[in-house]
Amino acid sequence: MEAHQNLGSSINLDCCKEIDVTITNADNRPGRLSIGMILTDSTSPDKPSQYLEEKPIVSSEAPHFSMNRPPTDEKLRFQIVKGKLQAFDEITMVFLPAKERSLAGAKIAIQQFTLIPR
Repeated sequence: MEAHQNLGSSINLDCCKEIDVTITNADNRPGRLSIGMILTDSTSPDKPSQYLEEKPIVSSEAPHFSMNRPPTDEKLRFQIVKGKLQAFDEITMVFLPAKERSLAGAKIAIQQFTLIPR
């Protein structure tokens, strides 16, 4: 499962060292969930992209998980590492469930992206 966000204009990677993603986890099924982030420059002919590290959703893991809890907000921080990508205008969030959860989608909402300056 993926979520795509087109930013409308290009952002130079030199401006930021990290990107915070605020999510709401309304999932009530046990099993680990993680999220990965892909930055893409869709304006370049070859559409280069860069995968940023995978982050666990802590509220999906024991002992934080509860089947009766209300939706939980959580912030994940992705570090930007300089590579071949110079700028990006699209963010793709990739939801990575544990094997036991792979037959159904997760109830996760992306609320906000925050660019953290260098």
